[in-house]
Amino acid sequence: MSIEVTSGSVTAVDTTSLRVAAARVDAVADRLRELSTTAQEAAVFIAANPTMHDGRAFDVQREALRAAGRVGKVAHDLRMAADEYEFIELRFRWMMIASPLIAYAPLAGGGARLAPRGDASSVREAERIEARWAELAHESPLAMERANERWNAWRADPDAGAFEEWGDAVDRLPLTPWGVPSADPGSVLAGDVGASIAALGLGVVPLTARLVGKGDPAAVRPMALRADASAPGSLREAAARIPDGETDSRIRVETYEMPGGGREHVVYLAGTQGDGDDAWDWGSNVELYRGHRSASYNGLEQALADAGIRPGEAVHEIGFSQGAMVGARMAAEGEYDVRSLISLGSPIDVAGTDGMLQVSVRHTDDVVTALANGGNPAEGVLVSKHYDPGGGLRDIVVPAHRLHAYVETAAEVDASTDPRLDELDELFARLGTARSATAVEFSAQRAE
Repeated sequence: MSIEVTSGSVTAVDTTSLRVAAARVDAVADRLRELSTTAQEAAVFIAANPTMHDGRAFDVQREALRAAGRVGKVAHDLRMAADEYEFIELRFRWMMIASPLIAYAPLAGGGARLAPRGDASSVREAERIEARWAELAHESPLAMERANERWNAWRADPDAGAFEEWGDAVDRLPLTPWGVPSADPGSVLAGDVGASIAALGLGVVPLTARLVGKGDPAAVRPMALRADASAPGSLREAAARIPDGETDSRIRVETYEMPGGGREHVVYLAGTQGDGDDAWDWGSNVELYRGHRSASYNGLEQALADAGIRPGEAVHEIGFSQGAMVGARMAAEGEYDVRSLISLGSPIDVAGTDGMLQVSVRHTDDVVTALANGGNPAEGVLVSKHYDPGGGLRDIVVPAHRLHAYVETAAEVDASTDPRLDELDELFARLGTARSATAVEFSAQRAE
């Protein structure tokens, strides 16, 4: 089975491509109208000439005009579809901002305020959503009506599962851009239903989610150090650099000195490596999934500091399984300037901010990615594939959730011509222009 590339958080529709297509179709309609005008002028000339008796020019004029009308209708429908799906995306992004106060609040110790949290980035994002919603509603009120019908139909779908409870709570928020009336806070946060949903696999880390607790301390130790590293030329090459558990390495940090000055860093994060004293154990897995700091997260923070990464410098993260979850949480926390988040086989996705490249590669027969419960990166790209065509007892070892399996799929991503992956190619090409590069790997153990 080949890969499927989609984008957005609810819909697999690229609204920009729809609008570009509408503009191109409109250009065809304009050309047909020009042809109709030319044919009409020819018909008038022919009719004025007594020696000519040919009415075909009038037939061409009429058919060109009819075709222009039909083609123009296609362009209109494309724009309408783009507007509808943008309304849905805006509503879902609002849900990402508000949801920690509902489904995640009892789990992560958040307050019971029914509004986005007050950090500046969330406030700006909420204001941007409201402004765009108002603008789009003025320009395309019919699309807003249809989008709300689609939203309600999605919510009513029994297969929506956890999203029904989640969306219902967010729909009751006061002062949402679509004008839903407010409700009694107690009716929204009653019981631990929302918390249970989140703990059992809601799968999307909202913009305002913050880890709670301190987590177990981790001791990191530098291992292999290379002063002559080079940038990966493709996603496959980058995925192959993720520590695979054959050594004690859990984190790899590459630092690039860029031609225009400044530095960029690529951080590679390993998957779960079992129990014992390893900071990348199953205990860290569960803690992170539940929204708590873990030894693996603390280990990553220490490794970044030991690697000399300074606040404000560009960081690109690529992780597998638990490593992808650690990277997603790091991006959501906002402590570093995370500009790229590439996840392979992650049990969660983060609702990324505008400007952050986010690519999530997921095998549909991977039970770990099923924990994401359908969550997609809200402003990113989702690449999915059914990895293992076979079945039976061999599925017990989950061949779809292996780093080497995702490395194979990464090669298919590299071969794709989908324009939504162009930014990924541009990232590797830019890193390839670095004046120099170094690489260091770290082990991470639970500290006594």
